[in-house]
Amino acid sequence: MTQPAIRVLFESLDHLREEYARTIRKGGVFAPRVAGLDERAACTLVLVHPVSEACLELSAEVVYVKADEPGKGVGVQLVGFGPQTIAAIERFIEQGASRPAHPAPRQASNPRDPGERPASAGQADAAQTDDLDDGHPQKLTVSSLHDRIRSLSLAEQVKLAREGGLQERVALERIFGKTVWEPILQNQRVTPPEVARIARMGTAPVPVLDLITGNAAWLAAGEVRRALLSNPRLSDDGLTKVLRSTPKHELQLIAMQTYYPPRVRKAARTLLNR
Repeated sequence: MTQPAIRVLFESLDHLREEYARTIRKGGVFAPRVAGLDERAACTLVLVHPVSEACLELSAEVVYVKADEPGKGVGVQLVGFGPQTIAAIERFIEQGASRPAHPAPRQASNPRDPGERPASAGQADAAQTDDLDDGHPQKLTVSSLHDRIRSLSLAEQVKLAREGGLQERVALERIFGKTVWEPILQNQRVTPPEVARIARMGTAPVPVLDLITGNAAWLAAGEVRRALLSNPRLSDDGLTKVLRSTPKHELQLIAMQTYYPPRVRKAARTLLNR
């Protein structure tokens, strides 16, 4: 018997990253307005990337059902959730962000399909607005933001990176790349997914990686630790800090997984044997 598919849509890349930081990285997702499923039902969770429209299918199980309005929907838990699943989701988010969506004919959704639902209640209204307005005001807003940021002086770029909101930080990084990484990390509102994205970059300067490894709060986030461990530029001192911040059960996985470089696996085994 074919498992039901729950498609989760996102309003924007920022929304996807926020949902990842809030729930997905913990192995769970709440799908609003999904009906017809019982607790413990096996299903396929389909994450739809808001930029590339690529889909990531993950095995899941319904663990919570809210049948009454408002807030109707189901909560699902990923099956076999662990470092490999997290790494796959993070690759899906960041790789999809660099690929433009391919225009495709819009298909009417099946009202009986419980999976064709946005990740938030506002998504349906946003979709209807796009249908009615060919001007795409949201895209114009993003374009205007990018135009404004491109005209900033170096000092203004640094100031905005240190003080700006999420949308501005994302735009700054897309336009200026590594030149704004350090001031973005100095922003008090920077999120773990943003830190992880920078930590994963093979072009990240060693001082930037050292700035990340020197922050205990960031090292407490699993996605940041995994990103750092996958970066060949991570210093030996930084590697030691990351591994010492890693729970023992994760150290055991790191020591065995070929996803990590040999020196990382060796250092993890050394730490476990102490």
